[in-house]
Formats: sequence, C-alpha cells, structure tokens
Amino acid sequence: MNVITAAALANFKKNKSRNLLIGTAIALTAFLLTILPTVGLGMIEIQNAAANHFYPIYHGMYRNVKEETAGELLKEEELESAGLREDPAVMYCEDRDADISMVAVDEQTVRLSKTELSEGQFPEAADEIVVSPRIMELMGFEGGIGDRITVPFQPVTKEGLGKVKEKEFVISGMVDDSENAVKNGMYTSIVTHGFAKEILPEGFHQYRVYFRLKDTDNTDKNLLEEKITEIGEKYGIQQKDIVCNSEYLWANFTDPETFKAGFLVMLLIVLTGVITIYGIYYVSMLDKVQEYGKLRAIGATKRQLRSLVFREGFAVAGIAVPLGILAGLGASLLFIRGLVYLDMNTDFVLTEQMKMVYENHEVHVVKLWIIGLSLLVSLFTVYLALLRPMRIAARVSAIEAIRYRGNDGLKKKSRRGFEYLNIKRLAAVNMGRNKKRTAVTISVLGAAGILFMTAATVLSCLSPEAAVKEEIRSTIRMELDSWEGDEMHPERELCEIQKKNPLDEELKERILQTDGIKRIDKISCINVGIREEGVREADGTPLQTEIFGLSDMALSELEEYVKEGSLKDPSLSSGEGIVLQESIRINWPVFETFGPGDRISLELYDGDRIIKKEFVLAAVVDAPRCLGGYSFSMPDQALRGFSERDLTYKYDIYVQPGKEDAAEEELRGLIAEEMFISMDTYKAQYEAAEKSIGMIRYACYGFLLVLGLIGILNLVNTIMNSVYVRKRELGMLQAVGMSGRQTAKMLQMEGLFYTAGTLLLSLVLGNGAGYLIFLWSKRTGMMGLKDYIYPLVPSAVLILTVLTVQMLVTYLVNRSFRKQSLIDRIRFS
Repeated sequence: MNVITAAALANFKKNKSRNLLIGTAIALTAFLLTILPTVGLGMIEIQNAAANHFYPIYHGMYRNVKEETAGELLKEEELESAGLREDPAVMYCEDRDADISMVAVDEQTVRLSKTELSEGQFPEAADEIVVSPRIMELMGFEGGIGDRITVPFQPVTKEGLGKVKEKEFVISGMVDDSENAVKNGMYTSIVTHGFAKEILPEGFHQYRVYFRLKDTDNTDKNLLEEKITEIGEKYGIQQKDIVCNSEYLWANFTDPETFKAGFLVMLLIVLTGVITIYGIYYVSMLDKVQEYGKLRAIGATKRQLRSLVFREGFAVAGIAVPLGILAGLGASLLFIRGLVYLDMNTDFVLTEQMKMVYENHEVHVVKLWIIGLSLLVSLFTVYLALLRPMRIAARVSAIEAIRYRGNDGLKKKSRRGFEYLNIKRLAAVNMGRNKKRTAVTISVLGAAGILFMTAATVLSCLSPEAAVKEEIRSTIRMELDSWEGDEMHPERELCEIQKKNPLDEELKERILQTDGIKRIDKISCINVGIREEGVREADGTPLQTEIFGLSDMALSELEEYVKEGSLKDPSLSSGEGIVLQESIRINWPVFETFGPGDRISLELYDGDRIIKKEFVLAAVVDAPRCLGGYSFSMPDQALRGFSERDLTYKYDIYVQPGKEDAAEEELRGLIAEEMFISMDTYKAQYEAAEKSIGMIRYACYGFLLVLGLIGILNLVNTIMNSVYVRKRELGMLQAVGMSGRQTAKMLQMEGLFYTAGTLLLSLVLGNGAGYLIFLWSKRTGMMGLKDYIYPLVPSAVLILTVLTVQMLVTYLVNRSFRKQSLIDRIRFS
C-alpha cells in the first residue's frame, strides 16, 4: 500500500461523521438512480408483455380499400406481410339486440389478428363457416363440427343491408365467445372470400388490409406511424381510413418522448447528487486546508493531493453505492408488485393479463444493465462532486494554509470590526466568513424545497374531488354508450341509437319508482359539424362535435363558470343563441377571437337530415365535462326543437344519502339487457380517482423526500463543520465571559439563517412555479386542473420539517461541543 492510499484510508477512518453524511447522500443518489429506471421500465415491459398477449400483431390497417388497390397493397415491397378482411353480410337474427357479423378473412389476416379457434379449422370453401356457442344459441342452430346449418343473412349493399337470403354452410370450426361480445351483444362468424364473391357483385368489394412493415428493427413508434401514413397516402387512402395499431406499436417500439422524460428525471437526480455531495465536500474541505498545506510543505505534489481526495471519496462511494443500489432494487420489487395489483388500468382484460405476466415471471424487472448503469452514473456523480475539492487541495500553498481560517479565499482579507459585540453580530460575522459555503448550503436545500413546493402545488390541485367533479355531477349517471366513425358498427352512432332511444319515459318512471331516488336531471345531445373555415377534417369534411341540451338545474350550475356574456341572454331560450366552451377557443385557433355577439355556423345531424344553422354566441364558459362537455351547449328545450327524435343523452340521477348502494344494484338490474346504456356512479369514480391520484402522490412525494434528505444532509454537515472549525474561537469567547446559553443561542441564530433562506426560496419560487404550471394546465387542459388550491398542509410540513431539523441538529452539535472542557477547546488547532 503506497503512502497516498494509506493517508486516504487514515482520513476515511478519522472523518467518520463526515463520511457517514457523504455516504448517505451517495447511497440515496444511487437508490433513486436504481429505483426510477427499474420501476419505470419494469412496468412498461409488464404492460407491453400483457399487450402482446392480448392485442393483435399487425402494425396498421387500411379501411375501405377497393379491390384493385387491395391487390396492389398485397404486392407492396415495403410490407412484410398483408392480409384482407371483408364484411360481406350479417346474419339475420330474430333477437334484434344481437349483431352477428359474417367476416371473410384470409390466412394472413387470421395470423395478424391472432384469431384462435377452440376446435376445428378455419373455413376454406365458400360453404364453410366458423361460429361460436352463443351464435348457435341465438340462431337456433344445433350440431357441431362437420354438421350443416342453414344461415339467413343480409348482404351489405350500397344502400345498407339487402334482403334476407339463405345459404347452407358446413361448420368447420368453433370460436369462444369473449366477455365483451356477450356484454355488447356483438358476435362474429368467419367465412371465406369465396362466399363474399358469391353474394357481392364485382367492383363492389371493400376490404380492410391488415399488414406489418418491413425492416422495423431499432425503429421508434413515431417513425412507424409516419411510414404507415405515407404508404396509405401513396395509394390514395383517406386519413380517416388509416389506422395504426397503437397499443401494439407502443408495446413493441420505443417512444422517444418516454425516454426523454426518463432522461430528464435521471439528469435531475445526478445534478442534485452532484450539488449535495459537492456541498458536503466543499464545507468539509475548509477545515482540511491546513492539513493539505502541511503535506505540500513536506513534499506532496498537486497530483498526489488530488489523488488523496479522490481515493478518500471513492472509499466512501465503494460502500455507499452498492448499499443504495440494493435498497433501490428491494424497493423497486415492492413498488412494482403494488402497481400491478392496484388495478389502475381502466382496461380490465389488460389488467388481468399484467397480473398473469407478473405471476408467471415472464418479465425480469431486475436487469444487470440497470444495475451497471446505476453504478457507473453514481460513481460519475461522485467524481463530478470531487472535482472542485480536488482543485482546492491541489492549489493550497504551505504558507497560505498556515494562515487559513476558513474564509472565502486562501488570501487574507480585511474585515470591519464592531465597537460593541453581541450574539446577533457574532452570528452575522460567522455567516459572512464564508459566503460560498452559506450560498451552497442554502442553494441545495432551496432547490429541494422548490421542487417539493412545485409538485405539492400541482398535486394539491389534482384532487379526487376535482377529478370526479369533472366527470359526474350526480350520485349515478346513465348515458348512451355511443361512439362515432366505426364503420363496422354504424348502429353505435348517437343518431342511430336515438332513433329508438332506450333512455325513454318508461325507463325514467321505473327509475323514479326505485327506493331512494330523489330526482332525475335529463341532458340531451346532438352531433354537429363546424362549418367555419379552418376547422376541417383531413378529407375536407366539417370537424364534428356536439351540442348539449342542459336542463334549468344544469344551467343554474353552469352560472358559476361563465367567463364572458350571460346565460340570461334571450337568444338562448329562443334557440338562436349558443354557449361556447373555453376549451374550444384554446384547442381550435379559429375560435380564439370569438366572444359574445359573434356568429357560429354549424350543421346539425338529425338522423338522415342535415340542418344548417347560424347561432349567435351568447356566453363563454369554462365548465367541467359533465356540464356540456368540451363543446357547445344550450337550453334543453331549445335544442329539442331542432329534432323530432328523442335527443336524451344522459340521466343524472340523485339518490338519498345512505341508499346509494341499494339503488345502484337495482338500477343495474333495470338496464342489464340494454346494450346501448352505460352506467357509472360518483362512488366508483371517486374510488378510481383516489387510487390513481394517491399513487401519483406517493411516488412524487417519495421521490422528493429522498431529494429533501439529500439536501438536509448538507445542512447537517454545514452546521457540524461550522462548530468544528471554530472550537478554539468559541472556547476563547467563553473564556472571556460568553455563557453556554449564549453560545447555543448564537448557533441557533446561524441555523435560523439557513432555515430562513431555504424557506424563502422554497415558498416564494416553489409556489410561484407551481402556480404557473397550474395556469398552463388550466389553459391547455393538460392534467385536468381546474381549481387552484394553495398547498397549505405541504407548506406547513416543509416549514416544520426544516425548523425541526435545524433546531435538532444545532442542539445535538452544541451538546457534543459542551462535553469538551474549556481548556481542550482553547487548545484545539
């Protein structure tokens, strides 16, 4: 062992308290560098594996493709594989609530869509078919594989569904009924393209082309989506008919934005670790300058002194980094298990798949490369933190070091004295003695405090109450389960469901007869297209949204959200006026300058009719989704005047306290057979929001807690070293009459200066930054923040924590200082 290594080890053993602080800071840094990528990537890989179990494997799909174009796409050089699907007919079923499609697929489509049979084989001849047990039951068929059944069906024509025809099929295979199929009453039988050619005339065939792209290794998700769009446009396919299999792409190809966010968080941890470890070393170096000067005097070179500081620092890191990584791995495993079983994903099937993947250990969340990366980044963090202390040690000269007493530089500076000394002046003199040390300590603590208060401000606004308030305004909500633009299921469009609206007066009366129901508030809705210039779909058609018809009660609730204009405007009740949501002005630039009195051209889709209408803007509101959505609204009676159909869209049902659960159970029974009605409750929404927001809070506050601990270590080190390097000075002051109580008071004042600086930075800059993020979120709609809530509890916790830590550390340091005799303090050098 050479002299430098021996000296470094001797210093390592001597400076136990400092090394404990530095080691803890390094271990916490390694802990964060391990737990964040392990949890983040672990959850992504578990979800990806679950998605690969559940979702089909095609990269994209083109809809409404003509025969000639489909043939060209099958030969496209940039496609690795491609298959065709056609929906030539639907079975004619006596049960009108059941929808049974007859889908023609080829071998590639079967593979790409991951369709599996429970028994038998896929059809090959035009008279072969695959059905399910539920289809057999609904159609009244009997038999099994190899048996013949006569199927009544309606071919798909240009005008819609054609007349009923019959054809005899042989059952070649059986497929299981999924939970979603049974729940929604929508089933699929499989036939061949030969059957489609028999019943549809040439030139009328419309295909869906499923495909995978070539050369996708090391390609990110965004580039793949751009490529899919580019190929579609090359063949004249409209934008609305270009579909990317987003879940599969997300699960199997990198998303640059995800890795950018992860990199920024890791960089933040490294910077925090560098500043903190540097701060501890910098403060600790002040009492070692004389030691380094003596080493220079006996012949030590600059390189040897740098090596001494480097080896001492890495001796601490050699113990702390492995401990931090091990702790990070253990916490990661616990955290991932909690996330998997927390059921935060809204997709029930995917959640169950994630649990299965986790239980079967299909994904190894502990990765050697993450451990190696954490090790290297942690050591690199320590190295960066040591650069400045190494320079200080190397530049010390023997003469300057002998005179050195811990001021800002190594050169002697003049200092203004006082005619009369008191405790406050003594404390101020010490704080100004090394301004860099004071600034470093306050900066490190302040940075952690700013992050804490910024996150606390956002999290306080992100409350379960606010989230639920955005979605539901009553105890129970029933609404039409509709969606637009699905050519496979046009019956799901709002205007189609409203032709025979299940939310009718009969259902309303049955709901009111349920025990505990106080009242029902009806909301109506109609689809509209915006006819203003600059608001168009890619194919040039008007961009679609909705107008919601609000009851008198809903309009009275909407009053508090009015930003411009008035809901008392007579144009509203006459049907000439309309209310604009602020989110429309934010998201669509063409509406940025719109205000009360301006006119908006819309076209209302009333079934097969299109009603073109110009409305005057009566008011602008910034309301939650449950009061008009993110679109237009007007009084319910005025909206109903535009249509002969029942435009009812939603029932907001209010229940007496204490009877919510019983009412929910009975109402679910009422609509059990209704496939076009969905139901939700305030209680379920609140529990889901509380669970997801709670997990976000735990993760954020846990991360900030570790950063805060790293900062607090700097405060502890600063106060300890401040007393340590002044033992002789304090002993002399006590020798000339300064009491122990006065000494403690002076140290408390010094500590309070750090506390005041930290709290000033944290509360002013942290709350300011948090408020700016809130305003940005409210303006853009990101994170769904609507109401500003000052983080009073987090502010109080921060103040109490910093004060308590400062007072406790000062007390313990002063107590240790008093254990030495006055003579020993004066003799200290």
